[in-house]
Amino acid sequence: MILFQNIDVYAPEYLGRKDVLTVYDKIVKIADAGTITADGLLSGAETVDGTGLVLTPGFVDCHVHVLGGGGEGGFANRTPEATMEGLNKFGVTTVVGCLGTDGIGRDMCALVAKTKGLREQGMSAWCYTGSYQVPVRTLTDGITKDIMMIEEIIGTGEIAISDHRSSQPTFEEFARLAADTRLGGVLTTLVKNDISAICMHTNLDAADGGVNDCLAKKLGLNDVFLLNNEKIGRIGTLSCEKGLEEFLRDVIELLGCGGLRYCRGSGRVHRVAVGGGACGEYIPQAIAQGCDTFVTSDLRYNDFLDTRGLNLIDAGHFPTENVVCPTVKAYLEEHFPEVKTVISTSHRDVIQYYL
Repeated sequence: MILFQNIDVYAPEYLGRKDVLTVYDKIVKIADAGTITADGLLSGAETVDGTGLVLTPGFVDCHVHVLGGGGEGGFANRTPEATMEGLNKFGVTTVVGCLGTDGIGRDMCALVAKTKGLREQGMSAWCYTGSYQVPVRTLTDGITKDIMMIEEIIGTGEIAISDHRSSQPTFEEFARLAADTRLGGVLTTLVKNDISAICMHTNLDAADGGVNDCLAKKLGLNDVFLLNNEKIGRIGTLSCEKGLEEFLRDVIELLGCGGLRYCRGSGRVHRVAVGGGACGEYIPQAIAQGCDTFVTSDLRYNDFLDTRGLNLIDAGHFPTENVVCPTVKAYLEEHFPEVKTVISTSHRDVIQYYL
């Protein structure tokens, strides 16, 4: 047992001057200064006078060259590996290691081994996969697999974007790197929580009864048929013709849109094409099929420039696809009644509108 007396405590907010009792590696009690004394059951406790000292949670350093840094000035310029004692001396109890500039003289195998060693010594330790250069040098055959399969690896870094030692990655290369890293994190979270993921996207858009059929039904379209041979998009007709403003109000109410972007064409709405998600590329097909209105999302400025009389409505990516969720839920409940099915409460539109 160790009893810290009269010490300023941060947790991390300032708690004041306190007495703190620890047993082995656990804090068992924090009380006002002068209220815990080393007598009775605590007579064997080691006491530390904390006057003028600060007690705080250990620092988390998310960028540590645990294998050592340097080397630009030659092999003799390389710095030694970090040690637990050296890190703890400055209050660091959690580290995330990275290779940094040197992905040749040092490698991912050595970095993971060092991280495991720090863990065995009692530190909280993780590491990143990769180094300054793109494509990154990984331990397995890719970023996603590194993050998913190797417990110590929690991300990608340290990547140089604009540096005389970098590989000058393009935007596309960096975007792919970020996407692979995110996917690895998502899969790791699922695995750690024993969650199976069945992911549907374009196949659900095209499926009978899928996104586009649900969108057409939600908007009250009749006699629905395919917009194209790819089965992406649908065409249908309203029971009676409407003015554009009335239809816009219906779209907002029926889909729960926070707002709409639109371009007036003929101003009348009767033969309507729909495309859940980003379907701007199918505008010519909607026009060729004689539609007066197209409801989709993620339209570019240029899409609105020449609609050739088509009422073009951008109702948002989330609202035009979210319509399928109740249908999927009902399907699962019908076919797997023993499984509880819920629609995520955090599943929502990330785009907000200032009106």
